[in-house]
Amino acid sequence: MMRESLDSALDKTQAAPPPPAAAAPRAAPRGLPAADVVGRLSVRDRDDAERALTEALARAGGAVVSRREEGGALVVEATVPKAAYPEFSEGLARIGAWRPEGQPAELPPSVRITLRLVE
Repeated sequence: MMRESLDSALDKTQAAPPPPAAAAPRAAPRGLPAADVVGRLSVRDRDDAERALTEALARAGGAVVSRREEGGALVVEATVPKAAYPEFSEGLARIGAWRPEGQPAELPPSVRITLRLVE
C-alpha cells in the first residue's frame, strides 16, 4: 500500500507541467541599456536648447548615444561620467526646467541619461 502511494505521487509530479518561467526583464528600446536617470527638460526655444545641451555634454565629457523624435519631443540618450553628472545636471537646469523623474542612490561610473526635450 505504501509503495502504491509513492508510485502514485511520483506519477503525478512527473505528469504535472513545469511551473511557468519568470518573464524576462524588458529590454530597453533599440538594444540600448536602461537609463540611470530619466527626465524632462522644458524649454522656450528648442533649437537654442539643443545647442546648449550639446555644449553642456561636451563640457561634462559626455556623449550623445542617440536622438529621436517621439510624440513632438526630442528624446536624447546620453552618457556622462559620474564625477561630472552633478555639474551637468545643474547645467540642464540653466537651459530650461529640468525635472528628473528619479535616479538611483549610487550612480555608475558612466551615467546613462534619457532626457525628453519639450517646448
